Formats: sequence, structure tokens, C-alpha cells
Amino acid sequence: MIFDKFIPVLIRPQYSRDSLSGIIFGVYLTLTAPFIAVIARRLGASTFLISLIISAPFIGQLFSLLWAELMKNSRKMTFVFWTGILCRGLFILMAFVTDPITYTVIIILQNLIFSGHIPAYAEIIKRIYPEEYRGRAMGYVRIEAQLSVLILSILAGKLLDLYGYRFIFPIGGLFGVLSTILFCSIKVDEQLNNQTDTNKKLVFNKNYILFLVLLGLCDLGNLISQPIYPIFMVDKLNMNNFQVSILTFFQAGLALLGYNYWGYFVDKKNIIKGILTVILFFSIIPLIYLVVNLFKLNFLFLLPSAILMGFAVSGFELLVFNGIFRFAPSELLPSYFALRFVVVGITGIIGPYFGSILMEKLGINYVFIISVLFILTSFILVSKYFLTTNKFGISSIET
Repeated sequence: MIFDKFIPVLIRPQYSRDSLSGIIFGVYLTLTAPFIAVIARRLGASTFLISLIISAPFIGQLFSLLWAELMKNSRKMTFVFWTGILCRGLFILMAFVTDPITYTVIIILQNLIFSGHIPAYAEIIKRIYPEEYRGRAMGYVRIEAQLSVLILSILAGKLLDLYGYRFIFPIGGLFGVLSTILFCSIKVDEQLNNQTDTNKKLVFNKNYILFLVLLGLCDLGNLISQPIYPIFMVDKLNMNNFQVSILTFFQAGLALLGYNYWGYFVDKKNIIKGILTVILFFSIIPLIYLVVNLFKLNFLFLLPSAILMGFAVSGFELLVFNGIFRFAPSELLPSYFALRFVVVGITGIIGPYFGSILMEKLGINYVFIISVLFILTSFILVSKYFLTTNKFGISSIET
């Protein structure tokens, strides 16, 4: 696609299909993801249901280690195919949904299935891209996906206002299914582990576990505020779908630049320094919401938060993803990714509920303040334990 000439000829066929799949995935994402919580609120979802929807990806991720165990000595592309088809295809059922409970159940089911997708996907990505080009290849694919998000983001809000989620969400689901089919057409040489390897006791690098716990503090800080943002947008700022789309547009635009920058950064520079930078960016986002609330500003003052979110999320994804490759032995790669998702799952369940309780007991401003404190704690501890030492070596404890 757009960046083909920057990719070596030997891996260009894989990249081209991955790239096209990413562009179509961007259409699926734009027609669904930015509006899931907002539509739930408009259907009458309570704060509890909104928190459940925000937590749904994380509830699913608690099952990641089970998925990793199930896919041992199996072809990972098979798991990528069926989990992708089922979880994205569930959006087609939104054509028949009119109440917040059924809506929430579908979102939870989608994420339970998707938890088996990423560990298998990680194994495929490792096999199709050599390490020296992996960061840039992943970055380029995500740039092209974000381009489609950027182009469609304003239009998506208008389409949703005109035709409603019962028409737009199923169309998005069809694009998601098509994206999965294209990705799974990539030819990959999957060498299955022998029976001896699959019977080995699962052992994790102890520094990797520390790494995940410290990143979990950042995740927790972000997720304390996450369910509060759509409530703030709807209840405090009275934002419509078009205004939400404007924020999505700017977030997608900075993610596009971010994937280009961070893809190069991953291949050439210190991953821990990159992670610390994006953690700092994350800490500023709830501060912006705090200022907007304190001074009764309009939704346009949330634009800096959307910009920072786009740049930080793109960096966090690429940096952490490739950091796990540095820790993980090849035969345990899906399990190492799965453990990351289990930690994310735990923080994702605790964070939104903690945030909603804080809002009810202390008020929305304290939610944003406590969110910042968790994120800055993560920054301090990651700096202390990982910045000046190389802890990607093998030093294991059994789990």
C-alpha cells in the first residue's frame, strides 16, 4: 500500500495484505468504537452499565491465559480467523437491539471472544516481520488504519445521527469481518511446537512480571477516569455525536503521526524511555478534563486531551508490544502476551468501578486527581527499576 517502498521486498507481500486489512479495520473501528459508551448512555444505561461496557475488554482479557493454553501446538492463524470473525460479526446483531442490557451483553460477548485474538495475532506478527523492521511495519499498518479513521471520523458521527446505531453498527461489523478475512490470507510458515515443548512448565521472567505490575499502575490510572469521560461529555457538556467525532478526528490524526514516530523509535531507540514519555502524556489528559470542569469550558477545550491521547496510545501500543518480544522466549510468546492482558484485565475491571465509586462519593474532580496520581506513580517506579538497567534478561520464577 502507501508505504510499500519502505518495506523490504521479501516481506512486502505480507505487509501489503496486512496493510489493506488495517485500512478496512479502520473503517470498522470508526463506525463503532468511538460511540459504544455514548450510545449506551443514550439508551438509558446506568453508570454501572457504562462501567461494565468500559470494563468489557478487560473482563475478556482475564481469559487470555486460557486461550494461550488452548492454542498450544495449534495453528495461530486459525485462532485469529475465528475469533476475529465472531467478535466483529457480533456488531451485526445490533440491528435488533433496543435496550441497554442486551446492548451491554453483546459488547461483553464480543470482548470475551476477542481475548483469544491478540496472543495468536502476536505470534503471527513475529513470524511475518523480522525484528529489525517489525516496529516500522507495525507502525505503517497502523498509520494506514488511522488514515481511514481520520477520513471517516467526522462523517461517522453524522451518519450515526442520521441513520442510528442499528444501521451503522452492523455495517461496521461487516467491514470488521472483511478485515479478518484479508489478514488471514497472509501466508505464514507456522512451525508447531513438539509435544515435549508444550508439556513444559510455564515459567515467566520475574523482571517481566515487575514490568507488567508497574505498567498496570498506569493502566489503572487511565481506567479510573475512562468511564467518567463519556458521562462528562454527555451530562456536563451535552455533546452530540458530531462533537464526539471532532475529538475522534483529532485523536486519529495524532495517532497517525504517532505510529510513524513510535514505529521508528521502537526499531532504533530505548523502549523504556519511550514508555516513560507516553506515561507522562497520559498523566496530562485527566488534568485537562479537570480544568475544563473547574472553569466550565466548552468541548473544544478537550481537543488537547484528544491530541495527547492519540499520540500516547499509539506509542504505548507499539512500545509495550515490542517490549514483550524482548522478554519472551519464542515458545512462550502467546503466554507472555496473555499474561500482559490478564494484568490489563484486572486493572480494567477495578479501575472503572473504582472511578464510578469515587465520583459518587467524592465528585468528578477527585476522580481526575486520583487518576493523575496513579499514573505518576507508575512513571516514578518504571524510571527507578527499568530506566538505567537492562532487565530484559532471563531471570525466572515459576507461576
